[in-house]
Amino acid sequence: MTEDDNYRHIPVKISVPSGVKKLVIAIRYSPKYEENPSRCLRIIKQCICAQTGSEPSDDEAMSYIPLANHLSFSLDSPRGWLGTSHRHDYRQEIEIGESSSAGFIDFIPCRGSYVLTVSVNAIVTPSLDVDITAEAIQ
Repeated sequence: MTEDDNYRHIPVKISVPSGVKKLVIAIRYSPKYEENPSRCLRIIKQCICAQTGSEPSDDEAMSYIPLANHLSFSLDSPRGWLGTSHRHDYRQEIEIGESSSAGFIDFIPCRGSYVLTVSVNAIVTPSLDVDITAEAIQ
């Protein structure tokens, strides 16, 4: 992913077979932070100026460094919405089953096509590597 993906909602299809007791989705993305001061200052000043109409001082802008990439995730089953994860950790695991992860309803997975929606809230680095794996546990 790149900055061009900011504010997009990207669907990732997951096929689940019958007889599954738990669905585990592991998500990893990197890098988490942009620490290049000049890049951070440019991004911060653009954002604050767009929201307030005035540019912040360098000292004020520097107080926001480092900037973090941030993705959030929601999951839909063939029967509807299962929940949303809006956490800041760049390593996440979503479990769907008798006792699902926080933010998700308890739901024994049924057979069918699921959609994990990746909501790109902020990409502040030149690129972002994302790895998503799903495991259906019988």
